[in-house]
Amino acid sequence: MEKAQNWLLSFKGDEDLRCFDNELKDLSYKRNKALTISIASGKGGVGKTSISVKMAKELSLLGNKVLLIDCDYNLSNTLLKLNLPLNNNFYDFITSEKSFFDCINKIGNLHVLAGCNGHVELFENNIHFDKLVIDIINEYDQFYDYIIMDSPGGLSKSILNINAFCEHRLIIVTPDKSSITDSYSLIKLLKLRYGIRDNFLIVNRYVADKQYERVVKTISNTIKNFLSINTHVLGGLREHDNKLESFDSVLINDKNSKLHQNFLKILRNYHDQYGKRDIAIAEAEDISYESSLDANTVNRNANASMYDRKLRSHRRADSAQLVDNHNLINNDLRGHINLNE
Repeated sequence: MEKAQNWLLSFKGDEDLRCFDNELKDLSYKRNKALTISIASGKGGVGKTSISVKMAKELSLLGNKVLLIDCDYNLSNTLLKLNLPLNNNFYDFITSEKSFFDCINKIGNLHVLAGCNGHVELFENNIHFDKLVIDIINEYDQFYDYIIMDSPGGLSKSILNINAFCEHRLIIVTPDKSSITDSYSLIKLLKLRYGIRDNFLIVNRYVADKQYERVVKTISNTIKNFLSINTHVLGGLREHDNKLESFDSVLINDKNSKLHQNFLKILRNYHDQYGKRDIAIAEAEDISYESSLDANTVNRNANASMYDRKLRSHRRADSAQLVDNHNLINNDLRGHINLNE
């Protein structure tokens, strides 16, 4: 992946992005050692968090060191999915009360940086979460093989910046028409304003093979015809008589289920074809992972002060819109969606 300032500064002619570029000039970026993945969708409620948690868990069980970041920083659900108690570690981190390594939840090779849940002080403060995430990646990617972002729905500038910064984007879509339309909108903006030309697609909660095929054909053909970019279809997760409230639990926890087997096929497809590359991890540089964690714990006050200075230096983001043709976003899809069984 190119350095962050390079691809941000390449967006000439867009005043909003140049303002964002200026705020990042003083930050030092390096090529990521971890492979950064965003689990994304234009729409909420499509299963992003469950798939993020499942992917992070399974990759960690393969021996990879994985960091999962919940990007919905004040409405976090990752700990709930993992059956862990909620906490306010994220707020303690950004206010320099605790270091990064004191704030993550550790489950073997899986580390989780969860957000808060309705934290009043966090709500009242202006948090530039995209810049914070970029700081974290560049500071701590040497300790991980994969960094997975559980991205919230929507098309805010912060969400777009995080998705564009990641090397890979896994777009989660359901057969619902609004899910397809909103995911296409996300892909379109990423292409038009960041030059992103490759995305991965997972179809979640389809009920019949024909429905899956229609979803894939609809979104893939529309992206190809109107945006001329690539969509790598990884597969889908089919409902097998699972009730809505149990689908996610079965997916994450039941290793004897068909959902689990289907997900492993998706993961193998991604991991074997796209997830492998030469990445410099701690062991490759003769750095002891555990001793590195201990060293960071010893120096947590210095790390916390550094992040406190960076957070104070972040100015209010420009409120202007990213694009001036937003009213044309979904015209491409009109008349192209027909998902009835």
